[in-house]
Amino acid sequence: MTRTSENPERSASRRRWIVGLVLAAAFVSLALLDLSSWLFLRRMGRYFQDDLATHLVSVASLGARLLEAEYYPTPQSFQDDVQRSLVRAALLHLQVENDLQAVYLIDRDYRVVLASRAEMLEGEPLSYLVEDSAAIRQAWQGVPAASALHVIAGNRFLSAFAPVGVGAAGPAFVLAVEANAAFFDILRVFRRGLVVGTTLSLGLLLLFGATLTWSVRALLRAEESLRRRERLAVMGQMAATVAHEIRNPLGIIKGTADVLKQRYARPEQADELFDYIPEEVERLNRLITDFLLLSREPDLHPEVLDLGALVQKIAKLAEREGAGTVTCEVEDGLPAVSCDPGAVERVLLNLLRNAREASGTEGRVSISVFSRGKGRKRAVCVAVRDTGPGFPDEKQVGRIFEPFFTTKPTGTGLGLAVAETLVKAHGGWMEARNLPDGGAEVRFCLPV
Repeated sequence: MTRTSENPERSASRRRWIVGLVLAAAFVSLALLDLSSWLFLRRMGRYFQDDLATHLVSVASLGARLLEAEYYPTPQSFQDDVQRSLVRAALLHLQVENDLQAVYLIDRDYRVVLASRAEMLEGEPLSYLVEDSAAIRQAWQGVPAASALHVIAGNRFLSAFAPVGVGAAGPAFVLAVEANAAFFDILRVFRRGLVVGTTLSLGLLLLFGATLTWSVRALLRAEESLRRRERLAVMGQMAATVAHEIRNPLGIIKGTADVLKQRYARPEQADELFDYIPEEVERLNRLITDFLLLSREPDLHPEVLDLGALVQKIAKLAEREGAGTVTCEVEDGLPAVSCDPGAVERVLLNLLRNAREASGTEGRVSISVFSRGKGRKRAVCVAVRDTGPGFPDEKQVGRIFEPFFTTKPTGTGLGLAVAETLVKAHGGWMEARNLPDGGAEVRFCLPV
């Protein structure tokens, strides 16, 4: 059973899909990890807050029961300085024993009655307690409650309230306990670290994706180049064999034609029939040379030179070979390019030959050399224009560089294909278009 090879385009498409899936999976995994970490930190924050609130409510409740059991606090009992000192000492002991920020008694107007901290002035209303009015009202109703998290001057703390001296008329005071909630600062640091880590991870993921995409593209280009080289190697071997088998008979035919011309030609009466065979043999030799060039990598010998001066020289050579008058316009200050003069000459003569055939003996052919682009993408372009009918079909303009495609009634369709092969071997490109005022333009550009 024979095994069919996979379509290269399908293989390349499958690899692109694999790369896309890998990047998508990495992005989704990173997003899920960051989301789960963020939710975990939020849940931990709520857990710590609820745990601290429960603890403070217990401390406030036990502290209130202790004050009721030992000191029977009432507004009348606090008229006694000794009683006030004893209650203040009990509040301070409660603060130290439970590692609290402050412990104090308040009345219904949110004023401090007694406090464990000397800086909390007695009779002074605490404005921030208004935010805890719901919890305080619940405490006045006889049920201990905790407040929400407070942030004052960058400090985070939590409060709990419990009724003190519950009687027929209701509680006499409310005991307030405050504890530091510095662990929320630690969670905030973790959140910042998570944001920074997410940003860095996203940046690394994008860098990884760009590197992976570039690597896959480079691999696909290398594989395509390898396949092309393999095809060219096979075609080159076949073309070299065919060229050898054809050129030997052609050489014999040309030699025989020369002998016949010397033997039978009459000097007083020129016969153009003797020139047909050598001309056709030369045309076949050029065709074989073009075919060999298409079937293997061009052997270039680049030199750094002024492309404008080289084009002017080739234009004069084309005029002497019968291409008619060719006007040449070269832009000033062109940068030097690295190219093979022989290859450029072959490309330009091919374009001039096509332009002259398209425009006829009465038409005009012109060349312009100019720079294009900026920086590292700068190139020097050579445009050959004619006043002929142009390309008959705009859709076929992109196909004129394909081997064996031609818009002329005669021709092999290898000229422009060979020209593009030589230009691409220099790292350049070719373009073709119909001109608005009639005629056509074919240009090639070589990178600076």
